Amino acid sequence: MPQFARLRRLTFVLVVFFLGGGFLAAENRSEAEKLFLENRPEEAAPRFEEAIAEYPGDTRLYHQLAAVYVQLDRYDDAKEILNSGLERGEDRHEFLFNLGTVARRKGDNERALARFTESIEAHSEFALAFRNRANLYVEKGDYEDAIKDYEAYLSLRSDSPNRNDVERMIAALQDRLEEERRRQEEQERREQEERERREALRQSVLRRLEESRQETDRSGGGDEEFESIEDDFDIFD
Repeated sequence: MPQFARLRRLTFVLVVFFLGGGFLAAENRSEAEKLFLENRPEEAAPRFEEAIAEYPGDTRLYHQLAAVYVQLDRYDDAKEILNSGLERGEDRHEFLFNLGTVARRKGDNERALARFTESIEAHSEFALAFRNRANLYVEKGDYEDAIKDYEAYLSLRSDSPNRNDVERMIAALQDRLEEERRRQEEQERREQEERERREALRQSVLRRLEESRQETDRSGGGDEEFESIEDDFDIFD
């Protein structure tokens, strides 16, 4: 469905932006940030690692380094650095969100779903977690929960630049649910008709058996006496 594809592309852009967002590091870390923005992750990674060693309390650096690792397909390293940041106890919802994003990029949707849920539990007004969890619900075919999360996202981000796309997605999911409801009702109707047909056939068979038994009783069938004729046979000798 086109709406699904557009939203997935937009989701990817926003996730990467979030992972790399918040460039508030001190001046002596500007080189690492510059390399990151220039899409030179191989050179940016060691610079950010040095920056974290120098400024371990700056949680933005953990997110930035995780973004660099994701660019390099070093997902385990991204997970490790995000867990290190999570242990600091600050901005838990953001670290959980990014851990969910890394899990999603690795193809572990169940873990990603759990992380996004934990992010929402840590901060109930974190709009991006609702949106990303909704995307996963769509992939699972859990359209009702997806609609709820998309609506929560829009209520929290009424000024979202992709509001129209999300609204179209909600409408498409509602259409899909209505289609599935009609299909389910039709299936149930056919199954009910089949049950009624089988029951009618069973009752018809039972009536015929009963009629046959009654006819046999009226004609005396089954009570005939047979005379023995064994004396009529001679033995040839």
